[in-house]
Amino acid sequence: MQGIANVRLEVISTPPTRAAETFAVQVQAFAQRSDAEHLRDELEQNYGTARIIFRNGDQTWRVLVGLESTVEAAKPWRSVWQRPAILYS
Repeated sequence: MQGIANVRLEVISTPPTRAAETFAVQVQAFAQRSDAEHLRDELEQNYGTARIIFRNGDQTWRVLVGLESTVEAAKPWRSVWQRPAILYS
């Protein structure tokens, strides 16, 4: 049955926040999530770390490696990909 009801929300916990400044290297972007997930899985197997994020602006799934506290610490992750990589904050 459809309708409208007043509800009360109560926050019982919040997720931990990450550091204010973290840096990763974007190795590729995809229109399809499944393509991004495939590359992420491959990079996780080979390098132990990778993740995907979605950006609404250009509607792409981005594959990132590394999670470092400084730009300098993130730069070595650029070697993961043969093509020019984008340093991502």
